[in-house]
Amino acid sequence: MAKAGRLLVDDLKSRLGGRLYLLLALMLVASIAEGLGLLLLVPVLAALGGDVPEWVPELPSVPVLLGLFLGAMVLRSLLLYARDRVQARIDNDYVGLLKTDLAAALARLGWARASRIGQARMQQYWNADIVRTGVAVMQALSIAVSLVFLAVQGLIALAIAPRFALLAAMLLGLSIAVSWRWIAGSQRGGADLLAAVEDANRTGFSFHAGLKAALAEGRTDRFLDRYGEAVRIEQERWVALDLMRARARLASTITSVVALVAILFAGLVWLDIAPAILALLVILLARMMGPARQAVEALQGFWANAPAFLPIAELLAEAGRDPGGTASSLPAATRHWSKLEADDLNIGDQADPFGPYDLHIDAGEWVAIAGPSGSGKTLLIDTLTGLLSPVSGTIRLDGEPVLLGVLDGWREGVAYVGQDDAMLGDTPRDMLGLEPGETPTDLDGHIDDVGLRDLIDRLPAGLDTHVGDRGAKLAGGERRRLAILRALLRQPKLLILDEATVALDLQAESLLLARLRAAQPDMSLLFVSHRPQSLTFMDRVVEIG
Repeated sequence: MAKAGRLLVDDLKSRLGGRLYLLLALMLVASIAEGLGLLLLVPVLAALGGDVPEWVPELPSVPVLLGLFLGAMVLRSLLLYARDRVQARIDNDYVGLLKTDLAAALARLGWARASRIGQARMQQYWNADIVRTGVAVMQALSIAVSLVFLAVQGLIALAIAPRFALLAAMLLGLSIAVSWRWIAGSQRGGADLLAAVEDANRTGFSFHAGLKAALAEGRTDRFLDRYGEAVRIEQERWVALDLMRARARLASTITSVVALVAILFAGLVWLDIAPAILALLVILLARMMGPARQAVEALQGFWANAPAFLPIAELLAEAGRDPGGTASSLPAATRHWSKLEADDLNIGDQADPFGPYDLHIDAGEWVAIAGPSGSGKTLLIDTLTGLLSPVSGTIRLDGEPVLLGVLDGWREGVAYVGQDDAMLGDTPRDMLGLEPGETPTDLDGHIDDVGLRDLIDRLPAGLDTHVGDRGAKLAGGERRRLAILRALLRQPKLLILDEATVALDLQAESLLLARLRAAQPDMSLLFVSHRPQSLTFMDRVVEIG
Protein backbone atom coordinates (compact mmCIF):
# COMPACT_ATOMS: atom_id res chain seq x y z
CA MET A 1 0.00 0.00 0.00
CA ALA A 2 3.06 2.24 0.04
CA LYS A 3 2.46 2.54 -3.71
CA ALA A 4 -0.93 4.14 -3.04
CA GLY A 5 0.69 6.66 -0.70
CA ARG A 6 3.35 7.61 -3.26
CA LEU A 7 0.79 7.94 -6.03
CA LEU A 8 -1.42 10.15 -3.87
CA VAL A 9 1.43 12.45 -2.83
CA ASP A 10 2.65 12.73 -6.44
CA ASP A 11 -0.88 13.51 -7.63
CA LEU A 12 -1.33 16.12 -4.90
CA LYS A 13 1.93 17.83 -5.87
CA SER A 14 1.09 17.80 -9.58
CA ARG A 15 -2.34 19.39 -9.03
CA LEU A 16 -1.60 21.85 -6.24
CA GLY A 17 2.18 22.08 -6.08
CA GLY A 18 2.42 25.87 -5.85
CA ARG A 19 -0.08 26.11 -3.02
CA LEU A 20 1.57 23.23 -1.19
CA TYR A 21 4.85 25.10 -1.16
CA LEU A 22 3.06 28.26 -0.01
CA LEU A 23 1.47 26.27 2.83
CA LEU A 24 4.84 24.92 3.97
CA ALA A 25 6.45 28.33 3.63
CA LEU A 26 3.78 29.91 5.84
CA MET A 27 4.28 27.17 8.41
CA LEU A 28 8.04 27.59 8.27
CA VAL A 29 7.90 31.35 8.83
CA ALA A 30 5.29 30.93 11.59
CA SER A 31 7.49 28.37 13.35
CA ILE A 32 10.53 30.63 13.07
CA ALA A 33 8.51 33.55 14.48
CA GLU A 34 7.40 31.38 17.40
CA GLY A 35 10.94 30.15 18.00
CA LEU A 36 12.33 33.67 18.02
CA GLY A 37 9.56 34.74 20.37
CA LEU A 38 10.42 31.93 22.77
CA LEU A 39 14.11 32.87 22.63
CA LEU A 40 13.13 36.34 23.80
CA LEU A 41 11.90 34.71 26.99
CA VAL A 42 15.41 33.46 27.88
CA PRO A 43 16.72 36.80 29.18
CA VAL A 44 13.38 37.44 30.86
CA LEU A 45 13.47 34.13 32.70
CA ALA A 46 17.19 34.53 33.39
CA ALA A 47 16.71 38.03 34.77
CA LEU A 48 13.96 36.84 37.05
CA GLY A 49 16.24 34.08 38.32
CA GLY A 50 19.35 36.23 38.40
CA ASP A 51 21.28 33.79 36.23
CA VAL A 52 21.87 35.21 32.75
CA PRO A 53 23.83 32.89 30.39
CA GLU A 54 27.03 34.36 28.96
CA TRP A 55 25.88 34.03 25.36
CA VAL A 56 22.81 36.18 25.94
CA PRO A 57 23.62 39.71 24.64
CA GLU A 58 22.62 42.92 26.33
CA LEU A 59 18.96 43.35 25.55
CA PRO A 60 16.31 45.96 26.30
CA SER A 61 14.31 45.95 29.48
CA VAL A 62 11.93 43.17 30.44
CA PRO A 63 8.78 45.12 29.37
CA VAL A 64 10.32 45.71 25.95
CA LEU A 65 11.23 42.02 25.65
CA LEU A 66 7.73 41.02 26.62
CA GLY A 67 6.37 43.40 24.01
CA LEU A 68 8.64 41.88 21.37
CA PHE A 69 7.51 38.41 22.47
CA LEU A 70 3.88 39.46 22.14
CA GLY A 71 4.56 40.85 18.66
CA ALA A 72 6.24 37.61 17.58
CA MET A 73 3.31 35.56 18.84
CA VAL A 74 0.77 37.81 17.10
CA LEU A 75 2.75 37.51 13.86
CA ARG A 76 2.80 33.75 14.32
CA SER A 77 -0.97 33.72 14.84
CA LEU A 78 -1.56 35.72 11.67
CA LEU A 79 0.71 33.44 9.68
CA LEU A 80 -1.06 30.37 11.04
CA TYR A 81 -4.40 31.90 10.08
CA ALA A 82 -3.10 32.42 6.55
CA ARG A 83 -1.84 28.82 6.58
CA ASP A 84 -5.26 27.53 7.68
CA ARG A 85 -6.95 29.41 4.84
CA VAL A 86 -4.54 27.99 2.28
CA GLN A 87 -4.94 24.49 3.73
CA ALA A 88 -8.74 24.72 3.67
CA ARG A 89 -8.65 25.68 -0.01
CA ILE A 90 -6.23 22.86 -0.77
CA ASP A 91 -8.41 20.27 0.97
CA ASN A 92 -11.57 21.31 -0.87
CA ASP A 93 -10.04 22.16 -4.23
CA TYR A 94 -8.21 18.85 -4.45
CA VAL A 95 -11.38 16.83 -3.86
CA GLY A 96 -13.28 19.00 -6.35
CA LEU A 97 -10.59 18.58 -9.01
CA LEU A 98 -10.51 14.85 -8.40
CA LYS A 99 -14.28 14.57 -8.87
CA THR A 100 -14.31 16.53 -12.13
CA ASP A 101 -11.24 14.74 -13.48
CA LEU A 102 -12.75 11.37 -12.61
CA ALA A 103 -15.95 12.29 -14.44
CA ALA A 104 -13.91 13.44 -17.45
CA ALA A 105 -11.92 10.19 -17.34
CA LEU A 106 -15.08 8.08 -17.40
CA ALA A 107 -16.39 10.11 -20.32
CA ARG A 108 -13.09 9.76 -22.17
CA LEU A 109 -13.04 5.99 -21.67
CA GLY A 110 -16.43 5.75 -23.33
CA TRP A 111 -19.61 3.86 -22.69
CA ALA A 112 -18.17 0.39 -23.24
CA ARG A 113 -15.74 0.82 -20.34
CA ALA A 114 -18.21 2.76 -18.19
CA SER A 115 -20.86 0.06 -18.53
CA ARG A 116 -18.35 -2.60 -17.42
CA ILE A 117 -17.51 -0.51 -14.36
CA GLY A 118 -21.19 -0.38 -13.46
CA GLN A 119 -23.32 1.97 -11.37
CA ALA A 120 -22.37 0.50 -8.00
CA ARG A 121 -18.64 0.92 -8.61
CA MET A 122 -19.12 4.45 -9.90
CA GLN A 123 -21.05 5.33 -6.75
CA GLN A 124 -18.17 3.99 -4.69
CA TYR A 125 -15.73 6.24 -6.56
CA TRP A 126 -17.68 9.32 -5.48
CA ASN A 127 -19.20 8.29 -2.15
CA ALA A 128 -16.30 6.31 -0.67
CA ASP A 129 -13.01 6.41 -2.59
CA ILE A 130 -12.87 10.18 -3.16
CA VAL A 131 -14.08 10.89 0.38
CA ARG A 132 -11.37 8.67 1.89
CA THR A 133 -8.80 10.12 -0.51
CA GLY A 134 -9.72 13.59 0.75
CA VAL A 135 -9.18 12.39 4.33
CA ALA A 136 -5.79 10.99 3.34
CA VAL A 137 -4.85 14.33 1.77
CA MET A 138 -5.76 16.18 4.97
CA GLN A 139 -3.65 13.71 6.95
CA ALA A 140 -0.72 14.17 4.56
CA LEU A 141 -0.91 17.95 4.96
CA SER A 142 -1.09 17.53 8.73
CA ILE A 143 2.06 15.39 8.65
CA ALA A 144 3.91 17.94 6.52
CA VAL A 145 2.88 20.86 8.73
CA SER A 146 3.83 18.98 11.90
CA LEU A 147 7.23 18.01 10.51
CA VAL A 148 8.01 21.62 9.55
CA PHE A 149 7.13 22.78 13.06
CA LEU A 150 9.16 19.99 14.69
CA ALA A 151 12.15 20.70 12.47
CA VAL A 152 12.26 24.42 13.34
CA GLN A 153 11.74 23.92 17.05
CA GLY A 154 14.26 21.08 17.07
CA LEU A 155 16.89 23.25 15.39
CA ILE A 156 16.35 25.97 17.98
CA ALA A 157 16.78 23.44 20.79
CA LEU A 158 19.88 22.06 19.07
CA ALA A 159 21.40 25.53 18.80
CA ILE A 160 21.06 26.39 22.49
CA ALA A 161 21.60 22.93 24.04
CA PRO A 162 22.96 20.35 21.58
CA ARG A 163 23.27 17.38 23.95
CA PHE A 164 19.86 17.98 25.45
CA ALA A 165 18.28 18.26 21.99
CA LEU A 166 19.90 15.05 20.76
CA LEU A 167 18.78 13.18 23.86
CA ALA A 168 15.25 14.50 23.46
CA ALA A 169 15.20 13.49 19.78
CA MET A 170 16.35 9.96 20.66
CA LEU A 171 13.71 9.52 23.35
CA LEU A 172 10.92 10.96 21.19
CA GLY A 173 12.05 8.69 18.36
CA LEU A 174 11.80 5.77 20.77
CA SER A 175 8.20 6.67 21.56
CA ILE A 176 7.39 6.64 17.84
CA ALA A 177 9.21 3.33 17.34
CA VAL A 178 7.13 1.73 20.09
CA SER A 179 3.91 2.60 18.28
CA TRP A 180 5.24 1.82 14.78
CA ARG A 181 3.80 -1.70 14.67
CA TRP A 182 0.30 -0.23 14.79
CA ILE A 183 1.16 2.38 12.19
CA ALA A 184 2.32 -0.39 9.85
CA GLY A 185 -0.86 -2.30 10.66
CA SER A 186 -2.85 0.65 9.34
CA GLN A 187 -1.46 -0.04 5.86
CA ARG A 188 -2.79 -3.58 5.89
CA GLY A 189 -6.04 -2.49 7.53
CA GLY A 190 -6.55 0.15 4.87
CA ALA A 191 -6.39 -2.45 2.10
CA ASP A 192 -8.82 -4.75 3.94
CA LEU A 193 -11.16 -1.84 4.56
CA LEU A 194 -11.15 -0.88 0.87
CA ALA A 195 -12.42 -4.35 -0.08
CA ALA A 196 -15.06 -4.32 2.67
CA VAL A 197 -16.33 -0.86 1.73
CA GLU A 198 -16.57 -1.89 -1.92
CA ASP A 199 -18.63 -4.96 -1.03
CA ALA A 200 -20.90 -3.01 1.35
CA ASN A 201 -21.48 -0.26 -1.22
CA ARG A 202 -22.30 -2.78 -3.91
CA THR A 203 -24.79 -4.46 -1.59
CA GLY A 204 -26.27 -1.12 -0.51
CA PHE A 205 -26.67 0.04 -4.09
CA SER A 206 -28.74 -3.04 -4.91
CA PHE A 207 -30.83 -2.74 -1.73
CA HIS A 208 -33.58 -0.64 -3.32
CA ALA A 209 -33.79 -2.88 -6.35
CA GLY A 210 -34.24 -6.03 -4.25
CA LEU A 211 -36.34 -4.73 -1.36
CA LYS A 212 -39.69 -4.67 -3.18
CA ALA A 213 -39.43 -8.28 -4.30
CA ALA A 214 -38.19 -9.39 -0.87
CA LEU A 215 -41.19 -7.76 0.81
CA ALA A 216 -43.64 -9.23 -1.69
CA GLU A 217 -42.19 -12.74 -1.36
CA GLY A 218 -41.90 -12.71 2.43
CA ARG A 219 -38.14 -13.27 2.50
CA THR A 220 -37.27 -10.00 4.22
CA ASP A 221 -35.25 -11.62 7.04
CA ARG A 222 -32.87 -13.38 4.68
CA PHE A 223 -32.59 -10.28 2.51
CA LEU A 224 -31.70 -8.13 5.52
CA ASP A 225 -29.26 -10.76 6.82
CA ARG A 226 -27.26 -10.61 3.59
CA TYR A 227 -27.14 -6.83 3.71
CA GLY A 228 -26.30 -6.82 7.42
CA GLU A 229 -23.41 -9.23 6.91
CA ALA A 230 -21.74 -6.89 4.42
CA VAL A 231 -22.23 -3.93 6.77
CA ARG A 232 -20.92 -5.96 9.74
CA ILE A 233 -17.68 -6.84 7.93
CA GLU A 234 -17.17 -3.20 6.94
CA GLN A 235 -17.74 -2.00 10.51
CA GLU A 236 -15.38 -4.64 11.93
CA ARG A 237 -12.63 -3.34 9.64
CA TRP A 238 -13.32 0.23 10.83
CA VAL A 239 -13.20 -0.91 14.46
CA ALA A 240 -9.93 -2.74 13.84
CA LEU A 241 -8.40 0.43 12.40
CA ASP A 242 -9.67 2.53 15.30
CA LEU A 243 -8.23 0.05 17.81
CA MET A 244 -4.85 0.22 16.05
CA ARG A 245 -4.91 4.00 16.38
CA ALA A 246 -5.94 3.80 20.04
CA ARG A 247 -3.11 1.37 20.85
CA ALA A 248 -0.59 3.51 19.01
CA ARG A 249 -1.85 6.59 20.87
CA LEU A 250 -1.59 4.79 24.22
CA ALA A 251 1.93 3.57 23.56
CA SER A 252 3.03 6.96 22.25
CA THR A 253 1.52 8.83 25.22
CA ILE A 254 3.12 6.61 27.86
CA THR A 255 6.54 6.59 26.22
CA SER A 256 6.36 10.36 25.66
CA VAL A 257 5.67 10.99 29.35
CA VAL A 258 8.52 8.66 30.34
CA ALA A 259 10.77 10.41 27.84
CA LEU A 260 9.83 13.84 29.22
CA VAL A 261 10.65 12.81 32.78
CA ALA A 262 13.95 11.30 31.65
CA ILE A 263 14.86 14.43 29.71
CA LEU A 264 14.07 16.71 32.64
CA PHE A 265 16.11 14.51 34.96
CA ALA A 266 19.03 14.53 32.55
CA GLY A 267 18.84 18.30 32.16
CA LEU A 268 18.80 18.94 35.88
CA VAL A 269 21.25 16.29 37.13
CA TRP A 270 23.47 15.18 34.30
CA LEU A 271 23.75 17.98 31.72
CA ASP A 272 23.85 20.85 34.25
CA ILE A 273 21.79 23.26 32.12
CA ALA A 274 21.07 26.75 33.38
CA PRO A 275 17.52 27.02 34.79
CA ALA A 276 16.46 29.69 32.29
CA ILE A 277 17.64 27.58 29.37
CA LEU A 278 16.10 24.45 30.85
CA ALA A 279 12.79 26.27 31.28
CA LEU A 280 12.85 27.31 27.61
CA LEU A 281 13.76 23.78 26.55
CA VAL A 282 10.89 22.36 28.57
CA ILE A 283 8.52 24.81 26.85
CA LEU A 284 9.89 23.81 23.45
CA LEU A 285 9.66 20.13 24.28
CA ALA A 286 6.13 20.41 25.59
CA ARG A 287 5.06 22.25 22.44
CA MET A 288 6.76 19.65 20.26
CA MET A 289 5.10 16.64 21.85
CA GLY A 290 1.63 17.57 20.57
CA PRO A 291 2.67 17.92 16.90
CA ALA A 292 4.81 14.77 17.20
CA ARG A 293 1.82 12.78 18.43
CA GLN A 294 -0.35 14.44 15.78
CA ALA A 295 2.12 13.43 13.07
CA VAL A 296 2.05 9.81 14.25
CA GLU A 297 -1.75 9.69 14.30
CA ALA A 298 -1.96 11.45 10.93
CA LEU A 299 0.45 8.91 9.47
CA GLN A 300 -1.85 6.14 10.65
CA GLY A 301 -4.83 7.87 9.09
CA PHE A 302 -2.92 8.45 5.87
CA TRP A 303 -1.96 4.80 5.49
CA ALA A 304 -5.49 3.69 6.35
CA ASN A 305 -7.13 5.92 3.73
CA ALA A 306 -4.52 6.24 0.96
CA PRO A 307 -5.44 2.83 -0.59
CA ALA A 308 -8.77 4.37 -1.64
CA PHE A 309 -6.85 6.49 -4.18
CA LEU A 310 -5.42 3.45 -5.97
CA PRO A 311 -8.50 2.57 -8.08
CA ILE A 312 -8.97 6.26 -8.91
CA ALA A 313 -5.33 6.56 -10.00
CA GLU A 314 -5.64 3.46 -12.17
CA LEU A 315 -8.75 4.83 -13.87
CA LEU A 316 -7.15 8.24 -14.46
CA ALA A 317 -4.07 6.55 -15.90
CA GLU A 318 -6.20 4.37 -18.15
CA ALA A 319 -8.07 7.41 -19.45
CA GLY A 320 -4.80 9.24 -20.02
CA ARG A 321 -3.39 6.58 -22.29
CA ASP A 322 -3.66 7.03 -26.07
CA PRO A 323 -6.81 5.18 -27.14
CA GLY A 324 -5.10 4.28 -30.39
CA GLY A 325 -8.03 5.33 -32.59
CA THR A 326 -7.77 7.92 -35.32
CA ALA A 327 -10.62 10.32 -35.83
CA SER A 328 -12.12 10.21 -39.29
CA SER A 329 -13.72 13.22 -40.88
CA LEU A 330 -16.72 13.34 -43.20
CA PRO A 331 -17.96 16.87 -42.47
CA ALA A 332 -20.72 16.87 -45.06
CA ALA A 333 -21.94 13.37 -44.30
CA THR A 334 -22.11 13.71 -40.53
CA ARG A 335 -24.89 16.30 -40.63
CA HIS A 336 -26.53 15.73 -44.01
CA TRP A 337 -26.20 12.02 -44.66
CA SER A 338 -28.78 10.18 -46.73
CA LYS A 339 -28.25 6.57 -45.65
CA LEU A 340 -26.76 4.80 -42.63
CA GLU A 341 -25.93 1.14 -43.27
CA ALA A 342 -24.65 -1.73 -41.14
CA ASP A 343 -23.46 -4.87 -42.89
CA ASP A 344 -22.68 -8.24 -41.31
CA LEU A 345 -22.44 -6.56 -37.89
CA ASN A 346 -21.40 -8.56 -34.81
CA ILE A 347 -21.75 -6.70 -31.53
CA GLY A 348 -21.27 -7.02 -27.77
CA ASP A 349 -18.83 -9.44 -26.18
CA GLN A 350 -15.96 -10.38 -28.45
CA ALA A 351 -15.94 -13.94 -27.12
CA ASP A 352 -19.70 -14.44 -27.60
CA PRO A 353 -21.09 -11.68 -29.82
CA PHE A 354 -24.62 -11.06 -31.04
CA GLY A 355 -25.19 -11.09 -34.78
CA PRO A 356 -24.50 -10.89 -37.58
CA TYR A 357 -26.99 -8.10 -38.30
CA ASP A 358 -27.73 -6.14 -41.45
CA LEU A 359 -29.61 -2.86 -41.10
CA HIS A 360 -30.04 0.35 -43.01
CA ILE A 361 -31.91 3.55 -42.33
CA ASP A 362 -32.59 6.34 -44.80
CA ALA A 363 -32.77 10.00 -43.89
CA GLY A 364 -36.21 10.75 -42.49
CA GLU A 365 -37.07 7.07 -42.07
CA TRP A 366 -38.47 5.59 -38.86
CA VAL A 367 -37.10 2.15 -38.09
CA ALA A 368 -38.00 -0.02 -35.12
CA ILE A 369 -35.74 -2.72 -33.72
CA ALA A 370 -37.78 -5.52 -32.20
CA GLY A 371 -36.90 -8.77 -30.53
CA PRO A 372 -37.10 -10.67 -27.25
CA SER A 373 -35.38 -9.43 -24.10
CA GLY A 374 -31.68 -10.20 -24.15
CA SER A 375 -31.47 -10.33 -27.94
CA GLY A 376 -29.08 -7.35 -28.14
CA LYS A 377 -31.43 -4.52 -29.15
CA THR A 378 -29.79 -1.93 -26.90
CA LEU A 379 -26.33 -3.17 -27.89
CA LEU A 380 -27.23 -2.65 -31.54
CA ILE A 381 -28.58 0.83 -30.81
CA ASP A 382 -25.44 1.73 -28.84
CA THR A 383 -23.25 0.47 -31.68
CA LEU A 384 -25.12 2.50 -34.30
CA THR A 385 -24.85 5.53 -32.04
CA GLY A 386 -21.07 5.15 -31.80
CA LEU A 387 -21.08 4.39 -28.07
CA LEU A 388 -19.76 0.88 -28.69
CA SER A 389 -17.45 -0.46 -31.38
CA PRO A 390 -18.62 -3.49 -33.35
CA VAL A 391 -16.77 -6.77 -32.94
CA SER A 392 -16.79 -7.13 -36.72
CA GLY A 393 -18.68 -5.88 -39.72
CA THR A 394 -18.91 -2.54 -41.48
CA ILE A 395 -20.85 0.67 -40.85
CA ARG A 396 -21.25 3.07 -43.79
CA LEU A 397 -22.50 6.60 -44.22
CA ASP A 398 -23.61 7.22 -47.80
CA GLY A 399 -21.47 4.30 -48.87
CA GLU A 400 -18.30 5.39 -47.04
CA PRO A 401 -16.99 3.04 -44.27
CA VAL A 402 -16.79 4.93 -40.99
CA LEU A 403 -15.98 4.44 -37.33
CA LEU A 404 -18.85 6.28 -35.70
CA GLY A 405 -17.15 6.44 -32.30
CA VAL A 406 -14.37 8.67 -33.67
CA LEU A 407 -16.17 10.33 -36.57
CA ASP A 408 -15.89 14.10 -36.28
CA GLY A 409 -19.29 15.74 -35.91
CA TRP A 410 -21.33 12.55 -35.80
CA ARG A 411 -22.60 12.95 -32.25
CA GLU A 412 -23.70 16.55 -32.87
CA GLY A 413 -26.48 15.15 -35.05
CA VAL A 414 -27.59 12.41 -32.65
CA ALA A 415 -30.07 12.61 -29.75
CA TYR A 416 -30.48 9.63 -27.40
CA VAL A 417 -33.25 8.94 -24.88
CA GLY A 418 -33.20 5.71 -22.90
CA GLN A 419 -35.64 4.12 -20.49
CA ASP A 420 -33.66 5.22 -17.42
CA ASP A 421 -32.25 8.44 -18.82
CA ALA A 422 -31.76 10.55 -15.67
CA MET A 423 -31.61 14.32 -16.08
CA LEU A 424 -29.60 16.50 -13.73
CA GLY A 425 -31.16 19.46 -11.95
CA ASP A 426 -34.25 20.33 -9.94
CA THR A 427 -36.10 22.56 -12.42
CA PRO A 428 -37.31 21.78 -15.95
CA ARG A 429 -34.86 24.39 -17.25
CA ASP A 430 -31.93 22.64 -15.58
CA MET A 431 -33.14 19.24 -16.73
CA LEU A 432 -33.34 20.50 -20.31
CA GLY A 433 -29.77 21.82 -20.11
CA LEU A 434 -30.81 25.42 -20.72
CA GLU A 435 -29.00 28.42 -19.27
CA PRO A 436 -30.90 30.92 -17.05
CA GLY A 437 -33.13 33.03 -19.28
CA GLU A 438 -32.31 30.97 -22.39
CA THR A 439 -35.33 30.41 -24.65
CA PRO A 440 -34.60 28.58 -27.93
CA THR A 441 -36.78 29.74 -30.80
CA ASP A 442 -38.25 26.26 -31.27
CA LEU A 443 -38.89 25.64 -27.53
CA ASP A 444 -42.63 26.37 -27.54
CA GLY A 445 -43.24 24.24 -30.60
CA HIS A 446 -41.37 21.27 -29.14
CA ILE A 447 -43.23 21.65 -25.82
CA ASP A 448 -46.45 21.12 -27.78
CA ASP A 449 -44.90 18.27 -29.79
CA VAL A 450 -44.13 16.22 -26.68
CA GLY A 451 -47.38 17.08 -24.91
CA LEU A 452 -45.95 19.16 -22.04
CA ARG A 453 -47.99 22.31 -22.54
CA ASP A 454 -50.41 21.58 -19.68
CA LEU A 455 -47.55 20.81 -17.28
CA ILE A 456 -45.53 23.96 -18.12
CA ASP A 457 -48.62 26.18 -17.89
CA ARG A 458 -49.59 24.93 -14.43
CA LEU A 459 -46.08 25.18 -12.95
CA PRO A 460 -45.96 28.42 -10.86
CA ALA A 461 -42.63 29.56 -12.28
CA GLY A 462 -42.79 27.70 -15.57
CA LEU A 463 -39.45 26.16 -16.53
CA ASP A 464 -37.88 27.60 -13.39
CA THR A 465 -40.21 25.80 -10.95
CA HIS A 466 -38.51 23.47 -8.48
CA VAL A 467 -39.76 19.96 -9.18
CA GLY A 468 -37.38 17.97 -6.97
CA ASP A 469 -34.01 16.45 -7.71
CA ARG A 470 -34.10 15.05 -11.26
CA GLY A 471 -37.83 15.77 -11.40
CA ALA A 472 -38.76 13.63 -8.38
CA LYS A 473 -42.08 15.51 -8.00
CA LEU A 474 -43.10 14.82 -11.59
CA ALA A 475 -44.87 11.75 -12.89
CA GLY A 476 -42.79 9.19 -14.75
CA GLY A 477 -44.42 10.07 -18.07
CA GLU A 478 -43.70 13.76 -17.54
CA ARG A 479 -40.03 13.05 -16.91
CA ARG A 480 -39.88 10.97 -20.10
CA ARG A 481 -41.51 13.77 -22.09
CA LEU A 482 -38.92 16.21 -20.70
CA ALA A 483 -36.15 13.85 -21.79
CA ILE A 484 -37.57 13.71 -25.31
CA LEU A 485 -37.97 17.51 -25.32
CA ARG A 486 -34.30 17.88 -24.37
CA ALA A 487 -33.41 15.58 -27.27
CA LEU A 488 -35.49 17.57 -29.77
CA LEU A 489 -33.83 20.84 -28.74
CA ARG A 490 -30.62 19.41 -30.21
CA GLN A 491 -32.32 19.45 -33.64
CA PRO A 492 -31.06 15.93 -34.28
CA LYS A 493 -30.59 14.27 -37.60
CA LEU A 494 -31.09 10.92 -35.86
CA LEU A 495 -33.27 10.47 -32.77
CA ILE A 496 -32.95 7.26 -30.77
CA LEU A 497 -35.73 6.21 -28.40
CA ASP A 498 -34.74 3.08 -26.48
CA GLU A 499 -37.83 2.11 -24.45
CA ALA A 500 -38.16 5.86 -23.86
CA THR A 501 -41.96 5.85 -24.05
CA VAL A 502 -42.53 2.90 -21.72
CA ALA A 503 -43.87 5.23 -18.97
CA LEU A 504 -46.67 6.45 -21.26
CA ASP A 505 -49.91 4.61 -21.87
CA LEU A 506 -50.67 3.51 -25.43
CA GLN A 507 -52.92 6.47 -26.21
CA ALA A 508 -50.38 9.01 -24.93
CA GLU A 509 -47.55 7.26 -26.76
CA SER A 510 -49.52 7.20 -30.01
CA LEU A 511 -50.31 10.91 -29.77
CA LEU A 512 -46.67 11.73 -28.99
CA LEU A 513 -45.34 9.74 -31.95
CA ALA A 514 -47.92 11.23 -34.31
CA ARG A 515 -46.95 14.76 -33.27
CA LEU A 516 -43.25 14.00 -33.66
CA ARG A 517 -43.78 12.58 -37.14
CA ALA A 518 -45.75 15.62 -38.24
CA ALA A 519 -43.33 18.15 -36.71
CA GLN A 520 -40.05 16.44 -37.70
CA PRO A 521 -40.53 14.91 -41.16
CA ASP A 522 -36.80 15.00 -42.01
CA MET A 523 -35.60 13.43 -38.76
CA SER A 524 -34.61 9.75 -38.74
CA LEU A 525 -35.75 7.61 -35.81
CA LEU A 526 -34.40 4.39 -34.35
CA PHE A 527 -37.02 3.02 -31.98
CA VAL A 528 -37.02 0.16 -29.47
CA SER A 529 -40.18 -1.01 -27.76
CA HIS A 530 -41.68 -4.27 -26.53
CA ARG A 531 -45.24 -3.11 -27.35
CA PRO A 532 -46.47 -4.27 -30.78
CA GLN A 533 -48.90 -1.33 -30.97
CA SER A 534 -45.99 1.12 -30.89
CA LEU A 535 -44.47 -0.37 -34.01
CA THR A 536 -47.36 0.65 -36.24
CA PHE A 537 -45.92 4.15 -36.53
CA MET A 538 -42.65 2.86 -37.99
CA ASP A 539 -41.73 2.66 -41.66
CA ARG A 540 -39.96 -0.64 -41.10
CA VAL A 541 -39.46 -3.11 -38.27
CA VAL A 542 -36.18 -5.01 -38.01
CA GLU A 543 -36.51 -8.25 -36.08
CA ILE A 544 -33.39 -9.52 -34.30
CA GLY A 545 -32.64 -12.48 -32.06
